[in-house]
Amino acid sequence: VTAVPATAGEAFERAAAHGDEHTIKMTDTALDVAAAHPELAPRALAAATVSRELIEPPR
Repeated sequence: VTAVPATAGEAFERAAAHGDEHTIKMTDTALDVAAAHPELAPRALAAATVSRELIEPPR
């Protein structure tokens, strides 16, 4: 697993650079969870990272 982003902005930048709409949606949801439940932020950002690694970027 790639290093988990330290900030919400970094997580979204990585998702946008990846380019897949599902990766972007997953990251957006993870950021919503992190904002609503700060104690879950590390897990939410990790989930966004894993989804980005498992979903192939568009060609």
